Amino acid sequence: LNGSASTTGGNDVVIRNNIINGPQYGIYINASDRGATNPIQVYNNMINTSYAGTGANAGIYTTGSDYVNLDFNSIYVEGGNTSTSNLQGGIVTTGTTADGSINIRNNVMFNNGNGADDFAISVATTVDIATISNNAYWAPNATNIAYWGADQADFATFVGNSGETGAVNADPQFTSTTDLHAAAL
Repeated sequence: LNGSASTTGGNDVVIRNNIINGPQYGIYINASDRGATNPIQVYNNMINTSYAGTGANAGIYTTGSDYVNLDFNSIYVEGGNTSTSNLQGGIVTTGTTADGSINIRNNVMFNNGNGADDFAISVATTVDIATISNNAYWAPNATNIAYWGADQADFATFVGNSGETGAVNADPQFTSTTDLHAAAL
């Protein structure tokens, strides 16, 4: 989804019930500005990405987009990326024009990369987030569990800084890397 601009509502944008196996991005939302009453809805997707190059690697990547709801997605990101940016994660958000316009709720994010920047979640500008709650995170090989405006070395630090409620740091034990039904959560 690239450049879907509508600040007056317009048609609904809903991405749901998909199984996505992508190389670099599962879902990429770029410069999509919606109104508060008609946000982009991304929910109930199974997303697997595997990218060994440089640059971002994300299950869901929003950049320059406002009013996005990310709910009930299961995401597996395979490592091997050689980038040292903060653009690696199950969910990655960068830059909006409307503070507090992105909601991240009830997602499972697993990043199986092995670098310092292979985060479960990466949020560059934390004021962009309206709500973050009830998500599960797992990045077993990473130096930092998350990026929340800065590296978050451990889960307790991330939860304290993000204010997330109901967060879990546990291996979801997906059936496989492409069948993201969680056995453990």
